[in-house]
Amino acid sequence: MIVLDKNLKVLVTGAAGFLGGHTVRALLGKGVKVRAFVWKHADTRVLDNLDIERLAGDITNPNDCITAADGVDLIIHIAAKVSFQPADRQIQTAVNIGGTRNMITAAIKQGVGRFVHISTVNAFGYPQPGRVGDETTVFNWEPFNIGYMQTKKAAQDLVLDAAAHGLNAVVCNPTTMFGPFDVNMNAASYIKGLAHVHGIMACPPGGTNIADVRSVAQGICQAAQKGRQGRCYILGGLDVTYRELFIGILNLLNRRALVLPLPTQAILTAAKACEYLCNALDKTPALTLDMANGSVRRLFYTSNRAINEIGYRPGDPWKAIADTIRWLGI
Repeated sequence: MIVLDKNLKVLVTGAAGFLGGHTVRALLGKGVKVRAFVWKHADTRVLDNLDIERLAGDITNPNDCITAADGVDLIIHIAAKVSFQPADRQIQTAVNIGGTRNMITAAIKQGVGRFVHISTVNAFGYPQPGRVGDETTVFNWEPFNIGYMQTKKAAQDLVLDAAAHGLNAVVCNPTTMFGPFDVNMNAASYIKGLAHVHGIMACPPGGTNIADVRSVAQGICQAAQKGRQGRCYILGGLDVTYRELFIGILNLLNRRALVLPLPTQAILTAAKACEYLCNALDKTPALTLDMANGSVRRLFYTSNRAINEIGYRPGDPWKAIADTIRWLGI
């Protein structure tokens, strides 16, 4: 079992991102020496004033990955392109799949003792109505050809295959995370969008699992220490419908609105129309068919495996949302 202490040196890819920054802080809290591997064009403000080694490079460049992995004991691979825009499919393939392949190769070449891959719960299938998913839920997103799901599933498969052939690797699968320092405005975009709502608003008919990013970062540390080789661990929190999530956020914002779920077909039709018009006008659509197909399903998952096997402790996602609001200054 690996021990996170002052004798360990850890490489964190994607360290300048939302989860990356929190993971770096979690590692520093355990006295670990951290090398932050960041994209050469990244905004690195989340790493300001942290006692770390910084290395700028490109995860799609194999040589940069080999350099980054030199002399470290553990790699926590977080870097990924999160997007539901079809136009980003090529870069998602390069970063999510190619970058993961490069990091696996670098870990093997440099003799790194442990590899933690940060995937997503979307690398599993969506649960059937009335069911809750887990690490055994078979991937069933193929008919929708959603770039994010497809490329993250492919990357996860690369890691699991490498683990089956000897790489000491484990996979973490976070759900929808809230918390401060959401620099790329992932889940924080929900809050920004709801901050100016009045009267009546529509929401998707589906749902998601929400988590505190700080708990997820601690869960990654626990997976690094206790996770079983070739094992996946969902790191989540609370299952909520989008209506419950939106009402909860509005309450924390001290705003009131009537939140009405739209029918599935209405969401899908609106997404198709939005994509068509925006493509004609050469603009980025605010709603894509990828987004719509994800939002009409109840993506509910359990973290019981992580709780029982690595001691994961889900935090309070509502507190995380309140902290995000304060960070945003709303």
